[in-house]
Amino acid sequence: IAYTLARAPAVSFWDCGEYISAANTLAVPHPPGAAAHHIVGRLGIMFFGWFSDLGARTNWLSALFSALTAGVGYLTAFRAIQMFQSKTERTAYLWVAGLGGLLAGTLTAFGDTFWFSAVETEVYNFAMFFTLLGVWLMLEWTDLRSTPWGDRILVLVVYLSFLATNFTLF
Repeated sequence: IAYTLARAPAVSFWDCGEYISAANTLAVPHPPGAAAHHIVGRLGIMFFGWFSDLGARTNWLSALFSALTAGVGYLTAFRAIQMFQSKTERTAYLWVAGLGGLLAGTLTAFGDTFWFSAVETEVYNFAMFFTLLGVWLMLEWTDLRSTPWGDRILVLVVYLSFLATNFTLF
């Protein structure tokens, strides 16, 4: 809600107009581009018709992915804190992991640099989402590594790492 209320209503300065145009035409804004970002932006332009401006559509998509990133930041911190707790501490001090996750998610959501990329069309928060999702999956993998799901999670992490890199190429 905070990102939606604060997002730019249309095109803002710097590369944002270039990224909006590239998403609309599926072109390369400046080499080597960020193809995955522009494909997702194009889907946002096609499906978020309740915004009349193309910039508003892609800006809202950035806000959506930024909110998802803050949520994954919570999950990552929660899981990382639990890794340092014994099994008895996990149940008795669940609130510690919850509070740490809440703090991490809040600091992620309202950090200065992250905020400015969340309210306009930029590639950085898209990349942060996939990077943080890969980190969280690796933390989950530590418990599942000897199961059939372990290898599948590793393959997914490699794929997400590629997407995170593809989002930030510029």
